[in-house]
Amino acid sequence: MKKFALSVIASSLLFSYSIDTGSDDYFVITDYNKTYAKGSNSYGRLGLGDESSKGTFSELNVYNFIQISAGYYHTLAIDKDGNVYSWGRNDEGELGDGSEDDQYSPEKIDLSDIIQVSAGGYHSLAVNTDGKVYAWGDNPYGQLGDGTTDDKHNPTELNLSDIVQVSAGYNHSLALDKDGKVYGWGYNSYGEVGDGTTDDKSEPTELNLTDIIQISAGGYHSLAIDKDGKVYAWGRNVDGELGDGTTDDRDTPVEVNLSNVEGKVIKIVAAGYHSMLLTESGKVYSWGDNYYGQLGNGTTSKKVIPTLVPLDKKVIDIAGDKYTSMAITDDGWVYTWGDYSDGYSSTSLPLKQPLNIQPFNKVIDNKKFAFNEYLSDNTNHYDDIVEIKNGKVTLKRYYPNGDFIGEYNSTLKVSNEDTLYFDIEGDRYWIYKDKNYNIFANKTLTTQTLSVADTKKATLITKFYELNLTDAKLINPYIVSKLKNIDSFNNSIVKVIKDDSNLLYLLDDEGNLYIYNISNKYTPEYI
Repeated sequence: MKKFALSVIASSLLFSYSIDTGSDDYFVITDYNKTYAKGSNSYGRLGLGDESSKGTFSELNVYNFIQISAGYYHTLAIDKDGNVYSWGRNDEGELGDGSEDDQYSPEKIDLSDIIQVSAGGYHSLAVNTDGKVYAWGDNPYGQLGDGTTDDKHNPTELNLSDIVQVSAGYNHSLALDKDGKVYGWGYNSYGEVGDGTTDDKSEPTELNLTDIIQISAGGYHSLAIDKDGKVYAWGRNVDGELGDGTTDDRDTPVEVNLSNVEGKVIKIVAAGYHSMLLTESGKVYSWGDNYYGQLGNGTTSKKVIPTLVPLDKKVIDIAGDKYTSMAITDDGWVYTWGDYSDGYSSTSLPLKQPLNIQPFNKVIDNKKFAFNEYLSDNTNHYDDIVEIKNGKVTLKRYYPNGDFIGEYNSTLKVSNEDTLYFDIEGDRYWIYKDKNYNIFANKTLTTQTLSVADTKKATLITKFYELNLTDAKLINPYIVSKLKNIDSFNNSIVKVIKDDSNLLYLLDDEGNLYIYNISNKYTPEYI
């Protein structure tokens, strides 16, 4: 029998990871096999062993997860071997472990060779390598698709074959087969099953759609995308979540109005009461309900057609559910918006999180840093500019007065997931980060391991950011004789803003800008 691989757009992107949101929770599986979660954590659905809310991303224990799906109050995940884990609320058996006991940590259930899972409102779906579909949990509307309305506490095989993707909505379900055909079943009062009726369906019903490559079941609506990038929607439309320019419910698929969308659509997300899409060029559009700012456009007004989300970087993946939205940019950074986005309240614009899906050595590659190199007497120092490119290190060293000392080359090496190092002339230089991605540097006089004492003497460094000098205002200008410590001035930490090979721009905690001409040794100008 033919074996299938997961047919979702994310599998062709730059990284090997998984992201999802559910109710007020956010989940990220990084490219380096770590799983992180944050959110309100009702019923322990973050999988961290308790029910306490988490305002920042916290790491789950080691599980080697490769895909994760967050439902209303429960969560599913699969590991690299195709095993399924579940945790959170279990009143209707949605965890699939044969009980109704809630679980605060991931527990493996009796399924194997699974390539994708989807957690709905209170039910769950899974598809295996043979294209078989399994369902369990709540079933009053036939959302399990087994021909009954009886809850199931263990996975039950459905009468479907050659399936490559499943998607569980709040009370309805969708499946996509290898030939691009779509099937729907479950709750159908808004027409979300898509069969032209509003009658609930307890068995899969084929829809009038062809050449579909991805499906997504939301709260009470559904989306699909075909091989040409056309997007179809059906079901509830009270908040404009279908994106057809109206607020009329639809019981059969209609085309989404893509007049505002630039480029081919490669992924769609049907969230709670809003929708999202991602284009080939990395732009994100959203529409529908926006009460918590989940559309990410800086307002709380709903939109009835796709509207651009203002992200200034190329996006490679998106996720959304109920009142939350999330995106990953091509440099690996995680952005969230909507309810609980900042860990405590809602935000209506994308908020960059201190989490990157890439390994640390990839995060700082193709970056430049500036830091102080104190000598053994801890009084004198050099000012170093370090450039890391494709794993190669170039260090340019200067005296405090700006005189150039020399250039040195090395190779960046990994000590652990949070610590990197390189060696120059018998000395070891360390670069490491804290949980908020503040980046530090230090050195030891020999190639010994960095000690706790060394760590406490570390210098804070940051990556270079672009600076629009036309926006800078001249306030109380005067000349500073020389900048003795590039990383600090008047006891304020200074952040590196930009380096154009001649000028070094530094910004301190109080918003003061320093411009330092390294090559010509001009004194810094205080602006």
